[in-house]
Amino acid sequence: MRQSSAPIGTPRLPIEVGFVRAVLDLLVSAAKRLRCTQTVNANMHEDKISLGLDREMEKLHRGSQSDIVTWSMRSVRSFPGKSGGTFEVDFAFHANILPRDQRVYLSVEAKRLRGKCRSLAGAYVRKGVLRFVSGKYSLGHDHAVMLGYIVVAPIDRAVARVKRAMDERAADSCQLAPFTAADDLCAHPFTYSSEHEQRVTLQAFRLVHLFVDLSKP
Repeated sequence: MRQSSAPIGTPRLPIEVGFVRAVLDLLVSAAKRLRCTQTVNANMHEDKISLGLDREMEKLHRGSQSDIVTWSMRSVRSFPGKSGGTFEVDFAFHANILPRDQRVYLSVEAKRLRGKCRSLAGAYVRKGVLRFVSGKYSLGHDHAVMLGYIVVAPIDRAVARVKRAMDERAADSCQLAPFTAADDLCAHPFTYSSEHEQRVTLQAFRLVHLFVDLSKP
């Protein structure tokens, strides 16, 4: 990942696709381990689920020889033009490249989703996707990730509800390319992406949608 001096309208803080793939693989592996613990329930708050996922990622990281990825939880920064305002993203992943530009990281925002009853797909778009589009998250980045915690199965129905919510708010989200499968980024079958224009920078970015099943078997 490196800083670019590209003009407005093109990515200025590009994130290498290989790094995006490494982060997605880590998230998928950790989510599988978390589900096996059977500690997640349908009413658990997202922050508590994220803490569990963080613990599983730490275990995987310690047991591997890879040093490509480091991360932090709840990366807080100010939003330009909004004095006193701060915005948080659930995870901020950094590549172990020196010298490090602290502005360049892969943001991951997590939201709960249900395949039955109230889907929470509207909040996924409103409090997740639109924050990337507005620039509250990932300002100037050309990649970002929405992580869907499926707390009530079936996962395919939860994903379908997100797609419908995304289609309904295509104009609000400055959509350039629709929600579609992204098997070029991850072998996990519930990996999708959409493309949007960020309002602050007027640049295109790819938003990855990764859905992991944490519901109890």
